Amino acid sequence: MFLYYFCIQNLIITMENKTNWASAAQNGLILSLVTIIFMLVSTFVKNGMLLNWIITIAKISSVITVLFYIMKRDSVSAGGRTYGGSFRYGMAVCLCSSVVCTFFLALLYLVIMPDTLDQMLQFLYGQLENAGIGGLIDYDTMRKALPAYLCIGGFLNCIICGLLFTAIIASFTKKNVLPFSETDGQND
Repeated sequence: MFLYYFCIQNLIITMENKTNWASAAQNGLILSLVTIIFMLVSTFVKNGMLLNWIITIAKISSVITVLFYIMKRDSVSAGGRTYGGSFRYGMAVCLCSSVVCTFFLALLYLVIMPDTLDQMLQFLYGQLENAGIGGLIDYDTMRKALPAYLCIGGFLNCIICGLLFTAIIASFTKKNVLPFSETDGQND
């Protein structure tokens, strides 16, 4: 009887701790749209370093605000989540957002603005020539591999930032559970 009760309780707890991936995908799409808008703005603005810093700070602030709102809304709709549940949901949202942002980066560099890729390559070639190692690099291989490196780097950047932001935000959206606060039905 104890084993049966233990198994049922663990099944219920496991079901409560599952992440709602459909909701995380929708919210990840919203988060990625915020990121993509700032990516486009920073791509088209070429007025200087100060303006790029302002855009970057605005992007980070917007992403943190949207992620906080998404995680808080999920916590409230679930009746409160623990730190782990809130962190798990936030990482699911960030993973979905990272996938969308990576596909957008590939589309941006390969289809929409391939001249940007050529400008990056010219800058990189110039730096390698100035360093005196230009003859050691196969430029055709680098040209073929650069879009993949940019997409992988962009994906890892989104995941690492999502990990950091989610870890911090989850501490603010968690439900504070006091030990032994729930009654077990014996004191009715």
